[in-house]
Amino acid sequence: MAKRKRTFEPIPLADIVHRLGRLQVPHWCGEAWRLYDLAGGTDSSLPVIELGCWAGYSAAVMAAAGRAVVTIDPHDPELYNPTQLAIADGRDMAQVARDAWEVLGIADRITLIGATGADAAKQAPSKTSLLYLDANHHEADVRADLELYAGRVVAQGCCALHDWGDRGDEAIPWGVREAWRDYALTYDGCWSDYVSVYGHLADIVRLD
Repeated sequence: MAKRKRTFEPIPLADIVHRLGRLQVPHWCGEAWRLYDLAGGTDSSLPVIELGCWAGYSAAVMAAAGRAVVTIDPHDPELYNPTQLAIADGRDMAQVARDAWEVLGIADRITLIGATGADAAKQAPSKTSLLYLDANHHEADVRADLELYAGRVVAQGCCALHDWGDRGDEAIPWGVREAWRDYALTYDGCWSDYVSVYGHLADIVRLD
């Protein structure tokens, strides 16, 4: 007898966002509604894979949509940018995320992998219907993440990438858009040519 996939009841996003604000969970995911819709609109029998958890805000948003979420982040302060370092203020951000998920009652929906690169990839699910990338934004790093994870997205699944474009407030410009274009050219025909952009969040549907 096949093991039944665990499913979760959706929680209204407004409730989650309000409670995250009261918990003072730092975030800059202004595109929460779009991320919530993507999580709720893709195959819920497969877990979401997220790269870049930090304070746990986006993972909470996707879990609230009724999804199991596997989020990957080494939580290494040496990898934080100056803004992140200032907000963290010496706190263990992995614990900040876990504490928030517990208070919200969604901790059982989220698995945190505290690793990076090939080591993290070995621990991550082999298939997903939603891949969300919000880790290192340098072009080479984004391309490496895509090579490790984008092939795990099933047909009609989605790859979402945060910080699409360049706000011009980083010492090194973001390379998310450029990394995706290079990746999509390499795997021509696997992904839709249409890129939906909502604020700084882009999402692309896998075709095959």
